[in-house]
Amino acid sequence: MTQLKGKIKDFKEVCRIVSLKGKDIKGKEFLPIPEFVINAGSNPNTNLIEISAMDRGAHLAVNLKYDMEVLSAGSMVIGDVEKFQKYLDRFGNSDDVVVENTENRIIITRNKIGKVAKFPMASEQTVDSSGAISFLQKFKKVDDIYASPSTRFDVSLSVKAEDVKSVVDDGEAVNQRVYPCNIEAGSMCMSVGEESTGLISTIIPIENLSIKSGSDINIKSSYAYGIDNLFNNLTGRVKIFFANNIGACPMILEQKTEKYDLKAIIAPVILD
Repeated sequence: MTQLKGKIKDFKEVCRIVSLKGKDIKGKEFLPIPEFVINAGSNPNTNLIEISAMDRGAHLAVNLKYDMEVLSAGSMVIGDVEKFQKYLDRFGNSDDVVVENTENRIIITRNKIGKVAKFPMASEQTVDSSGAISFLQKFKKVDDIYASPSTRFDVSLSVKAEDVKSVVDDGEAVNQRVYPCNIEAGSMCMSVGEESTGLISTIIPIENLSIKSGSDINIKSSYAYGIDNLFNNLTGRVKIFFANNIGACPMILEQKTEKYDLKAIIAPVILD
């Protein structure tokens, strides 16, 4: 039995960050990661849970390490995030609860002003995180540079998540959810739409711009719903990494707070 202790708001935050609710390219609301496995207490820091997950289309992968009290180490399958969130909503955000699993159910217990919720749990065999773990491990970080077997991500910069979210909101206005991103001469421009139907281009303030290769920065890549899903669910400053001068390249994102350490990888899209 795996047992976790924390506030309801923390369990909600874990679900929000990992599932990354947003809209697909047609504007329909969905959860790209509707199920995941929590691994609790296996890290040297025993009061830590870790989740590695990827959407079914392999467009978006996340690794989340979250500070949470682990009463009993092990794994816990969240086989239906929306159902889990509905049960969490029956409690107050500041409620302290214990969440535990048995062989076939998850139990949420509030001892003060007693309340218990129980619901069926998916089998770990039906929610496999090994593919996400294997994929994320291909992107290793050394000396503040990410590298995959074929690519070095040696351009890094920091932006406010809210500034990128404003571009996503612009996409709503022009009914477009593909976001070309250009970084040249120290500035980052993201746009939505087409000149023939409606185009909005936004210069996003950046800081701590760094390139390890020493050459000029020339990044032109486009992203789709991964931008929506990530940045709509984050606030504050994030660090992003790009590969230079290779055309369409993945975006790697990091955010570290007092509560969690997040890494995400967004696949690019190829525009005609």
